[in-house]
Amino acid sequence: MITAQEKAQFLPAASQALFEGDCVCTVLRQDPNGEQKYVLSAPKLTVDLQEQKGKQLSAMASKIDHLTAAGPTARLAIVKIAKQELLGGFELKCAVVEYDAKQQYFLATGPGIVKVDNSKTSEPNQDGGRFSMRRKSYSIVENYDTLKYFVETNQVIAEAEGQGVVVNYFPIVDGKYDRHITVTAGRIIGNLMETPAGQTELSTLHALDGVTYREEDMEFAGRKLFYDVGKSIIT
Repeated sequence: MITAQEKAQFLPAASQALFEGDCVCTVLRQDPNGEQKYVLSAPKLTVDLQEQKGKQLSAMASKIDHLTAAGPTARLAIVKIAKQELLGGFELKCAVVEYDAKQQYFLATGPGIVKVDNSKTSEPNQDGGRFSMRRKSYSIVENYDTLKYFVETNQVIAEAEGQGVVVNYFPIVDGKYDRHITVTAGRIIGNLMETPAGQTELSTLHALDGVTYREEDMEFAGRKLFYDVGKSIIT
């Protein structure tokens, strides 16, 4: 569903729909473990539809090829809910957010920031690894030039030149922030997995090009960093 406060226009010749003014696109995806809600908002939305001659907009609405949300500030929020219980989610802010239906990915063009808020999750503070997303925690990814989220494979790729992508992770223990961890790199690849309870969890993390790692009294730098959640080893 897409709503706009100022204008909605359909261009049949271009198989394109244009929306302007506080635009909001909401998509719900059901799976066996719950519901995933995607909310994309921006001043302007452009929707490219699959060309179907003679079809009305209502008949073409479910055949989106490409969607572009243009800023100056575009936002994408994704929330996972099961049995009316929040299982986690994140919010992304940047200049432009695109969605490609064929390749099933979101592309964010920065500079931008991603906030992952698991501070209110009802899951217990269990040991799922150093960067566990099942733990009560708060994460911030910023300074990226581009960030891709592949929906089907649950993979995130963030890239940046100069200072590089900056990832800050704050685990919460007994209601307070624990050890602050910062990873900086030119390219960061995060592979996610879904737990039996329906939560999203990090499975592996790759950091490449100018990598630095800081954790209170520990700091190191290198060309590559690899974190294996299953083995709880950082290489």
